[in-house]
Amino acid sequence: MPRMETKLAARFMYSSIAGTPRSPERYFALLQGTENGDATILFAVINGALQSVGQMSGKLHQGLEHEFLDAELRVVLGEHRRRLDGPLIVFSRALSLSSTKILLGMQQHHMPVGPLTTIGELAIHGNDFLDSQDTLWEGDPGLVEIVCEFAPLWDLSNPRNVHKLFVRTYLLLTKYLPASAGITKLFERVFGHGIAEMAFDGLALDDYLALVFGIYTASRTAIDKQKTCLIDLDQIFRITTLPPDGIRSFLARRSGDKDTFYREFALGIDAVEAFADYITSCKRALDMNVLKQRPLFVCANGRYAVLDPQFLIELLSTTVYWTIFDALPPGDVRREFSGLWGTCFEALVIEEMQHFYPPADGILRSNVLFATGEIDILLDFGDFIIVIEVKSGLMARDPRIARDPEAFRAELHKKFVDDAGVNQLVKAVKAIAAGDIHAKAAGSRVYPILIGDEPALQTLAANRYLDEEFTKQLSPRPDTVAPLTVMSIDELDELLPYITAGDATWRQVLDVRFEQDGVTADPFHTTWATLRRDLGIAQRPHSFLSEADEMVRKRIFERYHFGETPAAQG
Repeated sequence: MPRMETKLAARFMYSSIAGTPRSPERYFALLQGTENGDATILFAVINGALQSVGQMSGKLHQGLEHEFLDAELRVVLGEHRRRLDGPLIVFSRALSLSSTKILLGMQQHHMPVGPLTTIGELAIHGNDFLDSQDTLWEGDPGLVEIVCEFAPLWDLSNPRNVHKLFVRTYLLLTKYLPASAGITKLFERVFGHGIAEMAFDGLALDDYLALVFGIYTASRTAIDKQKTCLIDLDQIFRITTLPPDGIRSFLARRSGDKDTFYREFALGIDAVEAFADYITSCKRALDMNVLKQRPLFVCANGRYAVLDPQFLIELLSTTVYWTIFDALPPGDVRREFSGLWGTCFEALVIEEMQHFYPPADGILRSNVLFATGEIDILLDFGDFIIVIEVKSGLMARDPRIARDPEAFRAELHKKFVDDAGVNQLVKAVKAIAAGDIHAKAAGSRVYPILIGDEPALQTLAANRYLDEEFTKQLSPRPDTVAPLTVMSIDELDELLPYITAGDATWRQVLDVRFEQDGVTADPFHTTWATLRRDLGIAQRPHSFLSEADEMVRKRIFERYHFGETPAAQG
């Protein structure tokens, strides 16, 4: 079966147009003459449209270019497209967010509102600084260097499925954590109460989830119907039963005006030299932590703009985790919580798998103990076995975004290789080969799979690198053991309904990824998208998450006066 290689869009950059090196000086001068509040709103609208319609929508890009590029730039862009074998884009989520940081992180300007085409000029200069210089590719970069290059922007360019993320997080927080004896004991010991009694930005957990989901849905309505990022939060006060003091507390923590963002970004850009230092530092320029913490912008007239819809919904996942983590005493207690959170995440994945492979089928076993470890999930089909290791947890921010290969390698090994996911899979396949774990048939082919919640695991070349590390530890890999397959939890969700419905088989999906010397550099999503296209497979709902979604929506909309979300503000 032919495999679709990952498509990477090229950025339309000032340096390519001018035939000169990228210019922090020209970029800085253009920013100095830009009214930053209005430009921030425009980039937020562009960002919302890209996430709503799709970042590779040709029709959307055509409209954005017509709106924000002058006629001369559009002609040059067309000439470049005719010479390129692949997509060429001006606007992206990463560009919108990096531009927002700079606009709100520089000294405040009181400039007259400029032409819309200023946004296009800012974009082509900003694109020059999102990727590393081409010198990386002049040599022969190793796999870690390739992963390290793409990882800082991968999750920005490939945002997670918001619906599945929200439902999964809701289940984790309201079902699996409260049911964990370890979590209950930890919370009672440290806080004197369970997670249900914990406040998040001044709101009880269910109220917090309901408010964020309501604002997110209102923002999508604003983008889709009115082409704006502005939402009427006053209306939320009028139609919801959520406590007003809690909503105000949430807004105080998760929104900010110009002064708030300027203070918290702390970019220190007071001259072109400082700007050049900032914009050429991946560690600083690609750090989106403040925007993740405050995805809402308070405009001069008091209205609210959603700077990034994805970051808004992620308040319910990573932000909730870090809120709890930061409230715990440093040291052993935090490590204990992190481990227990991972166990709850594993329990959720196991229940999802059991939904598709009920115990009566005799295929799935979970938490299979053996002498040197434990297998999270084992699927035994007789002629082949799938061994799944589930790893929750995110890489530390600085190693992931700094484009420092050695720091990236160390963090990747700490989280997923050494005494972690890869090492545990090596022990598991050795135990199966040695007969220490019962199998339906001797000599069955074994497929190891690592499932994670870290977006970097989907990055180009990440699977190939981790397979090389798997093979080194197995040393050598027996013929009965397949190369390592790496999937994000989103990719597993994407696959399961089709496999269990018989649209494709596990072996069909996994084998197509293998090459003579290991596994493809493409992420799993690319493989599956190609198979679905080639086999003409129609879309299927994810029954496990869909059933949970009905319950989640009911509980959320009980907190509103009607079954629809607040209207957008024009």
